[in-house]
Amino acid sequence: MSLRTKYSDRTFNGPKTSRPKCGARTISGRPCQAQALKPSGRCFRHGGLSTGPRTPEGKARQRQAAKETMRRIWQERRRGERPMPNISDEKRAEMAARARQRQSALQAARDEHLRELRWKKWRADMQEKRREESLARKEAARIRHAERMRRYREKQKKQRANSNA
Repeated sequence: MSLRTKYSDRTFNGPKTSRPKCGARTISGRPCQAQALKPSGRCFRHGGLSTGPRTPEGKARQRQAAKETMRRIWQERRRGERPMPNISDEKRAEMAARARQRQSALQAARDEHLRELRWKKWRADMQEKRREESLARKEAARIRHAERMRRYREKQKKQRANSNA
């Protein structure tokens, strides 16, 4: 959403009371009432003057800080130390039920994936076993054939020796 559409009904010109407010959530949980700056729509305390990190290191540092902050907040919420703001008990119960549903769906998908992997491994093992058995049968047939040919040649040799004598 661009600032033009965000503040289309408000103006940055005119008396200070008519200018848009920052609206960022403060530590107390209420929206900030300071005057917003034009480029970002936030006050100078909440990043209105910031242009953000420019270097890859700065961007990585900001990304890591955001991850750590969200991880800490959600751990506190799971432990019950930080309740979710402005949510009724019914809504919280509904959200928990949806989360349990998602977890059970994920678990079902994981189970199905594991079954599929086990099936593929079993099928590959069976194919390998059949291949080995086939090779063993062919080798045994080759040995039997060689033995028959050896006996046949010996018999032929004896017959020639008997006919020459």
